[in-house]
Amino acid sequence: MMRYFHLPAERVVKVGLLAQAPVGDGGVRVYGHLSIRPVTVKNIRAGK
Repeated sequence: MMRYFHLPAERVVKVGLLAQAPVGDGGVRVYGHLSIRPVTVKNIRAGK
């Protein structure tokens, strides 16, 4: 799941990932094959 929201931002922004465990002690998270590109999608829920 991804949270999507808009805040006023400067020209340069910093982004990151966060994993949450709603119950229990959580665990190790590994992110692989991640890419961040400066594109706009038409349907944020579908990722297209």
